Amino acid sequence: QCYHANLTDSGLWFLDYPVGDKGIQEVSKAIKFHRASGGHRDFIVVFFHAGPNFEWHPNRRREALLRAAIDAGADLVWGTSSHHIQRMERWKRKPIIYGLGDVLFRLIPGVTFLEACEAGQSPCEQFRPEVSIVYQFYLSESDFQDSPFITGIQAHVTRHDLLQTNFGSKADKEWAMNIF
Repeated sequence: QCYHANLTDSGLWFLDYPVGDKGIQEVSKAIKFHRASGGHRDFIVVFFHAGPNFEWHPNRRREALLRAAIDAGADLVWGTSSHHIQRMERWKRKPIIYGLGDVLFRLIPGVTFLEACEAGQSPCEQFRPEVSIVYQFYLSESDFQDSPFITGIQAHVTRHDLLQTNFGSKADKEWAMNIF
């Protein structure tokens, strides 16, 4: 059961738009609507299931979409779909996470099923789909800010297999730190 966001309740708002200009306009309109409604929606997190599988860097259209969410008033934006970690950036002092990895389960296309790897991306092992990152955000409130703000971010590298997630090994952490 999804709980839909509206004027009085926070929740999930399903938007099914293309990545181009129309999608950016609709996503921006939705965020501005919720930011303007005030109340208990004082920290807005936007999650996108968007992007191609097994690519190291999001394309410009994907970057534009996620950055537009910050421009419209989101406090934190993250995307997923790549099935491996991608970079994080700060846009206007707010974080955008392009890919966390699969976190809870390991998708093994290209490793177990070579035909499932994106064109030109073989071997998929290079993306280490068993490694993910869980981010921990620290928030604070201030009389000078309209909403809570992020004061710190901590990244935890994880490894998962067989529906079990554990902290990553030293080698996993070094790989994640060096890949970007």
